[in-house]
Amino acid sequence: MADTFHKMIQRVEAGMGKTVTTEVELVSYVKERSSGTSESRYYVKHSNQQTVLEQGMTINRDGYGNYDASIVITDFPAQKSPEEAALKLADWLKRLGESIEANFKKPECGMPKSSAESEQEPN
Repeated sequence: MADTFHKMIQRVEAGMGKTVTTEVELVSYVKERSSGTSESRYYVKHSNQQTVLEQGMTINRDGYGNYDASIVITDFPAQKSPEEAALKLADWLKRLGESIEANFKKPECGMPKSSAESEQEPN
């Protein structure tokens, strides 16, 4: 089931000529039929030709059909000042947001959803 949701998107940043690659892959999906809850774990990647950022994201569904999402930042590099740490975190959050947005936006051409996405929709 891990292969049911895997998207990689490449784009060229306007005017800069840099290729940015974003990827989101469903790596784990668990559904509790009796309660209607589920947990989806994703691998999120952003590559900008200088560095590669890889983190995990979790999306949970409660018994009422509501979803919440979370990212736990791992392997954050030590910085020399609070300002550098805050700016590095801001950079990581922007890049993760770009990857997630690029891979979860609804397709404009009406492409069918994967089976995991269909299972996660409330009835």
